[in-house]
Amino acid sequence: MAITIGEALLTGERQHMIDMTASGRYMIGGTWYSAKINSAAIQQNGAVHITFYAKSQDTALTPATRFQLLNAAGAVLAERQETISFTSGLEAILIRFKLGLSVGADEEV
Repeated sequence: MAITIGEALLTGERQHMIDMTASGRYMIGGTWYSAKINSAAIQQNGAVHITFYAKSQDTALTPATRFQLLNAAGAVLAERQETISFTSGLEAILIRFKLGLSVGADEEV
């Protein structure tokens, strides 16, 4: 017996991803810094985009290396590692998480 998941359920789950995301945070030089969510939306193609700003924390322009989305209890919902460098005169960098939700192929049980 196959079950078909409707678009309404997928859209509801995408909205749930947005609703459960309370904040972002980023690491610079081994220290975590909190960030407010700047925007969160379901895109036309179904992807969920959630953004926040990472701000330079020192005059040495130490790069940010880890980024996370957190729920209200502080649990990590999504994380990525990459090195993003700050430059002189640049106060903040917009960090975007692009989250996808997909349905797998039918499987015989």
